[in-house]
Order: sequence, then C-alpha cells, then structure tokens
Amino acid sequence: MRGLVLTACCCLALFAVSVSAQRDTSASCNPPRVLCNDTCAFTDRDALNCGACGNQCGFNEVCGPTENGDISCQCRQGFTRCNGVCRNINVPNACGKAVDGQCSVQSCPSSQTCEGGECTCRAGFTTCGSFCVATQTDVFNCGRCDNVCPGSFNCDNGVCVCPAGTQDCNGLCVDVSSDLGNCGRCGNVCPFSQQCSSGACQCPKPASQTFCAGRCVDILSNSANCGSCSNICRAKQACIAGTCVCSQGLTDCGTCVAVSRDPNNCGRCGNRCNRSQVCEGGACKCPDGQLLCNGACTDVAKSIRHCGACGNTCPLGNQCITGRCTCSFGLTRCNGICTDTDSDYLNCGQCDNSCQGPQICSNGRCVCPPLLIQSGNQCVRP
Repeated sequence: MRGLVLTACCCLALFAVSVSAQRDTSASCNPPRVLCNDTCAFTDRDALNCGACGNQCGFNEVCGPTENGDISCQCRQGFTRCNGVCRNINVPNACGKAVDGQCSVQSCPSSQTCEGGECTCRAGFTTCGSFCVATQTDVFNCGRCDNVCPGSFNCDNGVCVCPAGTQDCNGLCVDVSSDLGNCGRCGNVCPFSQQCSSGACQCPKPASQTFCAGRCVDILSNSANCGSCSNICRAKQACIAGTCVCSQGLTDCGTCVAVSRDPNNCGRCGNRCNRSQVCEGGACKCPDGQLLCNGACTDVAKSIRHCGACGNTCPLGNQCITGRCTCSFGLTRCNGICTDTDSDYLNCGQCDNSCQGPQICSNGRCVCPPLLIQSGNQCVRP
C-alpha cells in the first residue's frame, strides 16, 4: 500500500513539474511565471519552486496558498505535519492527533478503526468496557454488554440460543436424541440400564436385550427371563439360547438330576435303585464291602445269614466275623456246634465230656443237682 502511495506521489510531482515549469530559453517569462534556472515556473503551485525558485516541497507535500494567502509547501489532503514530516495519522496502524506540530500515534486493535485521530469500534462492534465486541455473536456480551450466555449456549443475532441439534432443557443445551435425562423431550429420563438412541429409550445391543421389570436383560441367557420376561428357569437349570435347560452334566427328569449318581434316576430317568444301593457311574451298586443278597445289600463280613457270601448262614450260636462263622464269645465249637462248656450236659468243661444220670454241668463240672448229694458215681438223697 505504501509503495502505491509513493508511486502516486512521484507521478503527481512530475506532473506538477511538467505543468508548472516549461523550459524557456528567452531572457524572461510571461507573468505569473517566473524564470528559475532557465525554466519558467508557476511558483504558486510548482513543488520544485514553491513561492520562490529552488524551494522544493518534501515528501507528501504540495505547493499552494495558505489561509492568509502566502504560497508555501503544505501537507497533502488527509496528511498532517508531525515533527516536520507529513503523515497520515488517521489510519488504524497510525492513529493520532497533532498538537503544535507534535504527533502522538497508536496502533488500533483489529476490532477498531481510526476516526478523527482516535481509535473507535468498527461497524458491527460495540464498546463494552475497554473492548470492542460483536454483540451479535459474543457469548459474554450477547445483544448488550455483560449479557453472558449460560453453559453451552451460542450467541446468534444478539440472542442466546442452543447450538444446532440441541434443545434448551431447564437452562442446559442437550441433545435430546441421545441424552439419558432428556430423551426425545425435556425431562424424559431413561430407566436404569437403558440408553437413549434417536430420541427413544431402549436397551443396548444386542437385539436380545429386552426391558423386563425395570431393567434391560438378555433373554437368551437370563435365567429369570429366559426367552421372554418373567420366564424363570427351575433350580439347576440354565438359560441357553432363550431356553431353560439343565446345567451341564444334568438330565431333565422333571427336575435336573445327575443320572450318574442319583439313586432315584440311576443311568436314566425313573430307574430307582434298591433302598440299600447307591448309584455310581449310572449303575445301581452296593456300597463297597457289600453284596446284593436277596435284593438287599448285605455286609457279608458280619451278616449271620450271608457270612462271607450270599446264603451262607452261620449255625445257631455262631457269629459272622470278617466273613467267617465263628462261635460267639464264651462258646466253644464241639462237633460243629457252638456250645457253652460251662453248662452243656454233653460237653461239660470240654467237648464230648457228658455228665451221668441226674448230674448237671455247672461252671464246666458235672455235679449233682440241688437236693441231691454225690455218693460215689451217683447222686442220692441225703
């Protein structure tokens, strides 16, 4: 810009010289021209001979009459003499006033322009304090100074408004298409676990998420809402792909049971083991150390009826110990029969020791019964 001004000034000066001064070889010039260095010049307008020959005007100066009619070099229109130099002090980058030929200039901020040597707000700006603000768009001075727009509000044409795509809900700009507390409209709160999508409260993906009893659940896997809301799976059941099925390792026999060990459903539903049997590996079995004898599990290590094996019955007076028939404590086996040798008439004191006549066996000795006395080998009355 400054280069254009310089070029224009030079052109004007040259033009002025060409107009006001014409070389004349004669000894004199026709008035009002004056002979200056062999050139006839108009000293009332010639910037090279202003008022007198050889008096050249400076940069941004023109030659002309003053208010009192004197001819002198003066600042061009729009320029002011500052410290002996003509300057334009009515532009934003050099704004000021001249006092007695002395100038004080300043650079105006971008929102200001220079008018009458003072920085003033540009068109469309308003002075708020010491700043120029665009009250049509400034959120801190919207429509007027110090009118602050709340929260995320914008200032549009001097009015506080919510940005595009949002809505004013109790002084807050919210996107009602996705806001959980204002879904679709102000104050519409989505229940717990739901999300707001396209202005509607709905359960999140996947599609199997369903709103049941105030919360979102996956009806493909939720045992309290299996396949549909409130469809509760039974004990030991799991919800798989929306269907109640017995948990892994269990079979549905009205209830979920392990047929590998359930005595009422051993190996398959309804296969009941005998009362004394257990179910192991899906088969009814007697507990370890027992045999199935006559449909009942029997401990053959101590059963008198099945001692050591099913059907092996111990004789009277015998007991079964570790699977063998043995005489009970205090008895002695005599000829295959357990007997009390302390009182057995035929085995008194030892096997095959028989008492005679009316004798009895007492404490393993043959003695006469009460009221009789021993006389030789006989018992007689006293």
